[in-house]
Amino acid sequence: AVIRAASIDTGNTLRDQHLTSADFLDTEHHPEITYRSTHLTPAGADRWTLHGDLTMHGATRPVDLDLAYLGTGADPWGGTRAAFRATTELRRDDFAMNYNQILQAGIAAIGTTLKVELDIQAVQGTTLPTT
Repeated sequence: AVIRAASIDTGNTLRDQHLTSADFLDTEHHPEITYRSTHLTPAGADRWTLHGDLTMHGATRPVDLDLAYLGTGADPWGGTRAAFRATTELRRDDFAMNYNQILQAGIAAIGTTLKVELDIQAVQGTTLPTT
């Protein structure tokens, strides 16, 4: 999977500009975030661990996604879709994103971990989409 790093949209333009700056994603030098899965292992009923490598901000680290199957059903266009949710936690310093600001109370303004939740729909078909 490939994500354009500059596509971040938190609903706050100033925050988005800061997140795409050299303090965080540095999208000028690292325009893409990629995840390449390597293998899948069972983790229980309708659950798996998807193993792979995440590249972000010039650093590649192994990242496991906890994957849960949510169900299958027909879509409005005559196809069949399966729904999944994947979750993981990332540490910013694993990807060389060390920016922080200390607040007046002496605590860090930004946490060291980031919770990632993905809602995924897989569509049954015989060919891949062209765009």
